[in-house]
Amino acid sequence: MSRKPEKQTAASPTAADVAELAPITAMMSSRLMVLANLLKRGAILRYKRLAGLSSVEFGLVASLGRRPPMSVIRLAEAVGMDKGQISRALAELVARKLVAKAVNPQDNRETLVCLTKAGLAAHDAICGRGAGA
Repeated sequence: MSRKPEKQTAASPTAADVAELAPITAMMSSRLMVLANLLKRGAILRYKRLAGLSSVEFGLVASLGRRPPMSVIRLAEAVGMDKGQISRALAELVARKLVAKAVNPQDNRETLVCLTKAGLAAHDAICGRGAGA
C-alpha cells in the first residue's frame, strides 16, 4: 500500500525546517535561562540587603504578607515547596522574630504562622510599601 505524499503548506514546516530552527530556538531558550538566573540572583541580593532574607525566606514572608495566619501545609502549597523545606525556613524566621507560630485553636494538631511586626516591616521593605501602608 503506497501513500501519497502530503502537500507542504506554510503552516506545516518540514522536518528539515524544524531542524534548521532548532539551534536558534535552543540558543534563545539558553539565553532566557541565563537572563532568568541573573534576575533571580539580583533579586536575592536585594532581599538580603533590604531585609536579610534568603530566597526561600523571602517567598515565605511575601506569601504571608498581610494575610491572616495560615497553616504550614497551606503555606507550602502557596509557595510550591515541600513542608520540610518550609519548616526549616520558618524555624529560622521564628528565631529572628519575623514570624510567629501558634497552635490552631480549632485543631490542636495544626500550627498556624503569621508575620510579626518585624516581619511586616521586612515585607513592606521588600514590597516597596511605606511605613503607613
